[in-house]
Amino acid sequence: MLKLIPLSALLCFLVFVSLARAEVPQQPPAVVPKQNLPLGSTDHAAGVVDEYFKAVWQQAGLEPVAAVNDAQFLRRVSLALNGRIATAEEVRRFLNDPAPQKRVAKVDELLTRSQYADYWAFRLRDWIVKLREVKGQGTNFTTLYQYAREALAENRGWDRVAWDLLATQGNIALDGRVNMGIYFDGEANEFADAGMRLFLGKNIACAQCHDHPFEEPWSQQSYWGLAAFFARTEMWDINVVGKDKFDERFPEIGRAEASISSLPGGDAAIDGGGGENRAVADIEKGEVHIPHPTEKVVVMPATLGGRVIEQVDEQKLTRREQFAEWLTSRENRAFSRAAVNRLWLELTGHGFVPKFDGFSPNAHVRHEALLDRLADQFAARHYDLKWLMRTIVLSKAFQVPLGEEGESEDTWHTLPRRLLNSDQWFDSVLRATGEDRRIYQIGTEVAQLIDIEQNARVDRRRRLLEIGEQKLLAGPFPHLAERLPNRNDLPATLVVSCAEEQKVILESRRKAYADVGRWLAGQREPVRREMSATSQALLRMNGAFQATCLTRGFTAAEIAAAPTVGARLNLAFQTILGRLPNEAEIAAIKPTMEEPSRERAEDLLWALMQTTEFLTF
Repeated sequence: MLKLIPLSALLCFLVFVSLARAEVPQQPPAVVPKQNLPLGSTDHAAGVVDEYFKAVWQQAGLEPVAAVNDAQFLRRVSLALNGRIATAEEVRRFLNDPAPQKRVAKVDELLTRSQYADYWAFRLRDWIVKLREVKGQGTNFTTLYQYAREALAENRGWDRVAWDLLATQGNIALDGRVNMGIYFDGEANEFADAGMRLFLGKNIACAQCHDHPFEEPWSQQSYWGLAAFFARTEMWDINVVGKDKFDERFPEIGRAEASISSLPGGDAAIDGGGGENRAVADIEKGEVHIPHPTEKVVVMPATLGGRVIEQVDEQKLTRREQFAEWLTSRENRAFSRAAVNRLWLELTGHGFVPKFDGFSPNAHVRHEALLDRLADQFAARHYDLKWLMRTIVLSKAFQVPLGEEGESEDTWHTLPRRLLNSDQWFDSVLRATGEDRRIYQIGTEVAQLIDIEQNARVDRRRRLLEIGEQKLLAGPFPHLAERLPNRNDLPATLVVSCAEEQKVILESRRKAYADVGRWLAGQREPVRREMSATSQALLRMNGAFQATCLTRGFTAAEIAAAPTVGARLNLAFQTILGRLPNEAEIAAIKPTMEEPSRERAEDLLWALMQTTEFLTF
């Protein structure tokens, strides 16, 4: 069990802090996140999951478990799907909603918010980054995030994402998809190995130098047969091959609207920065060889298990595209099994195998019958991630209470308590303190300017797509022109009226919005960095980010302005913990909150944000 600070201990310090009056600033209007992302497949298989575990629990002699209450469900599902806690207003609305299907409706709402794409783009980027122990050279983390956000915002199928990351040619400055190849230095075997781990959940690295000692089907020949799919792929440096060659091969097509972040501070808030001007390109020649001190034997592309691809270089598709085609085919159930396991681990802390890349011929797979059934239905839904997320979070297996560490490891009768990941904690602090609303308020002041920029971006993308199509048709891979976005699907031009003198004023506010975004990006990076438990605790308790948000955000002033001590306590608890305080908590805190004070409100918010209840889910 995680040993964090109990709420009762943190509340004690409030009694000894002196009261002080604080002026309440005028409250700006709240910013409502965009609600226009696609729903995905609105059906789900939660009933299938429930029936399965009903039988499992009955067989294990376990009583049917009651689902967590509405407040606990809302907090858990908000963190799971949007990467941040619900607002106090959301909490009040949800708890007071008598509708019997309100949990289903809330899940649909969370999946259509722009925050869904903002958060899961960070998760996809993180999955790639954590595939290797050292940071990949020259990677552009900004365009990688922008690609991931676009894919999630458009609800692309998981098979399409696999194709994008494994088989795309392009310049990382223009096309974020190719960063996965750059991250693995364009090395054929590392690229193939990363694809196997990310999309099939299998780690075959031990077979690089010899037959796998524990997994008989994974031979050295099989390892290098997979690498051979990437033998005709190069990593280009613009300083070596020249800008003209880059321009000839990789047309710029402009940014899609779905790639535009809705994080507080906008695109400037994306951490990680840009990389060197590099590209991944397919070429006409190149082979791999099994490492040997004397012999040099060419290895031809072969799927896992040794099926050699006949006439691999006489096909319309490149070798990498043929790899992606095999990987994502409906016949390759390992692809959908790995995705189901990945999301179960992400959303519940349980896995059909303990790690995302833990599948192997000899691995013990928990609840394999359920895994196979869900994997087949996921494939039948065209690998719709939202269908899979809906199935998981609406099932009773997601809504069971938290348990002790190691409890229910096989029965999944409780969920393991987990620390918020870095993005969940960071964005929950922004929301809890009201700093996100303060930043969004700056953004609303320049809404007209943002609309003008969108019009210019759409017009430019339309022109670039036409030029890019002509360039690809004249190049060595003309079939890529067929994969360009349809120009007719671009957004319509917005009607905007803005005088030139007003633009000058707006530009100064626009700079302020970008500046605060850059500040957020700089604050997110140390939070994301791997640290010891002690260093992490100190950063989260006394770091500058949290202190600044408490001071600048709107929440403390709103609590201080509440008319009664009960209202102040209710707002604080609903904002931070998503629930009302109990009698013991009221008795402990009430004396310190009798007189309205911003400083007292800040102290209470800080204390609540250090509790196990806030820091875990």
